[in-house]
Amino acid sequence: GNAMGSINLELLFPVVESLKGLVFIDAGNVYDKRDFTGDLRASVGIGIRLHTPVGPISVDYGIKIDRKPGETPTRWHFNVGRFF
Repeated sequence: GNAMGSINLELLFPVVESLKGLVFIDAGNVYDKRDFTGDLRASVGIGIRLHTPVGPISVDYGIKIDRKPGETPTRWHFNVGRFF
């Protein structure tokens, strides 16, 4: 695609000193043109954020709300470093 639209909402809460939990809802899609009138695909999930001396480590587990035929119902995401 040539354009992307996304909406993210996260609720972050402390678990212990360097570990935080979160719940989230995400929606978005990729488009051929800068015409964002197509449908948004959404997911909900949970995650953890661990703050380490080398930077944050995150693990998220998402559930796809509006799956298309043949798609898996869930997805894991792992990230090291800052997202933005």
